[in-house]
Amino acid sequence: LKKADLIIEAQKKMSEILGIAQNLDESDESI
Repeated sequence: LKKADLIIEAQKKMSEILGIAQNLDESDESI
């Protein structure tokens, strides 16, 4: 894979992790 491809995959994973983290934070506040 090219470096660009690796960076894109890394960004996708990070965005997914951040999205999950934000959802968890919001759910915790609602509780």
